[in-house]
Formats: sequence, C-alpha cells, structure tokens
Amino acid sequence: AMAEELKKFGVSVTVHDDKVIVYPADFHAPTEILNGHNDHRIVMALAILSTITGGKIEGAEAVNKSYPSFFDNLITLGIGITQNEA
Repeated sequence: AMAEELKKFGVSVTVHDDKVIVYPADFHAPTEILNGHNDHRIVMALAILSTITGGKIEGAEAVNKSYPSFFDNLITLGIGITQNEA
C-alpha cells in the first residue's frame, strides 16, 4: 500500500518479504489523491511527506486509531492543513 502511494510522488520502490528498497528520486507533488488505506501509519507518513509537496489524503481519519491529535499537533508546528469532514 505504501509503495503504491509513494509512486504518486514519483518515488520508485521494490517490496520484498523482509525489506523495502526505496530508490533515489526527485519526488514531486502527487497528481492523484493519496489513499491512507485505513492505516494510521501510512496516513502519518504521507502527511509528513506532503508537508514538502502538498497533497490530499483520503481516509486521513485513520490517525484516530493511535494519535487523534496528530493533525492538530502539525498545525501547532505551523504546518498549514485543511481538514475536510467526510
């Protein structure tokens, strides 16, 4: 799931049973909506990467599983976030 989302940033990865290889790349803003795959870890990783490029994450509410204040904390750090309710 994460490899699929990283490809939207122009990042190439190879997934193996016991490792993930991420290849050097000039990543860019995603041209598609990112999918959180109902996984709080993926949402948080995509959110941090999106602080550099921008992006929209569908299913971002998955962070409530482990870190409900995640986006509020990013806002406190000065990161501009727009939250849309489903």
